[in-house]
Amino acid sequence: MRLLREFPDERAGRVLVDALDDAGIESELKEAASGAFGVWVIDEIQLARARELATSWLDDPGGQENFRRAAARGRGVRELKERTDQRRREQAEAATREYEALTKPRPTPLTWGLMALCVGIALFAQFGDTRQGVLAALGMADPREPIRVTVFSLFGQRFEWLSLPWREPWRMITPILVHASLRSNPLHLLFNMLWLRDLGRLIETRHGSRYLLSFVSVCGVLSNIAQYQIAQSGNFAGLSGVVYGLLGMIWVRGRLDPRAGYGLSRFTVQFMLIWLLIGFTSNRIANWCHLFGLLVGLTWGYVSAQLARRS
Repeated sequence: MRLLREFPDERAGRVLVDALDDAGIESELKEAASGAFGVWVIDEIQLARARELATSWLDDPGGQENFRRAAARGRGVRELKERTDQRRREQAEAATREYEALTKPRPTPLTWGLMALCVGIALFAQFGDTRQGVLAALGMADPREPIRVTVFSLFGQRFEWLSLPWREPWRMITPILVHASLRSNPLHLLFNMLWLRDLGRLIETRHGSRYLLSFVSVCGVLSNIAQYQIAQSGNFAGLSGVVYGLLGMIWVRGRLDPRAGYGLSRFTVQFMLIWLLIGFTSNRIANWCHLFGLLVGLTWGYVSAQLARRS
């Protein structure tokens, strides 16, 4: 690095640096201890040519116009490069912030709250005759009240539609909070809570509590209605439909959108699908709730992955 010229102010030195850049000569502006600003040529091989250009631009009155043009072109290139570098820095900072937001563990109050609510209701239902009261208050239909049935024909087939509890709309979602007796079937509650802990926290840490609440609400309502209408009975309860929905959503979203950070082993998916098929061998299991919960999850995962790709 060799000193080419010194200037009393920074602006004059910057103009020469821009003109040299336009000529393909890399230079740098430095402030000296005396307060002057020196233009330094980086590559000494280019020093002779830099001196020749500086002399023709600065010492020859006829070269002033060429100097201004070269400086203007060099300044334009420099400003463009600075704007480009600034955009790249901003994009890198934004990507870093997004990555940190995704990787930073979020609290999962909804997951733990749902678990606590399910366990609390299950424990409460063990005392005396409270189980019937819980089912009457939180079931899809009050077993003490008759269910209105609408009969209609479609393509020559007779169908029955059970009236939905529009006057008590919470019944379309609250069955997910109720589980079988802890004395007769404690595994029902245990397995659902373990799956909810793992799958629910995975979604809540990525997208937040409101996202998980929206999914649980939509999946719970649709799977409950499907079970209610197809089985023609309100005698069902449990979180399994939502669990299958969580499984389906995470599976599809993880395959179509790797950036989401979801991952399920093939064994886990195969195990749950086999268990779903085994469930249809028994009429005591809310199989339609499981199936439609899975379908809701698969659809949600596909749509959310497509939206993520466009953003």
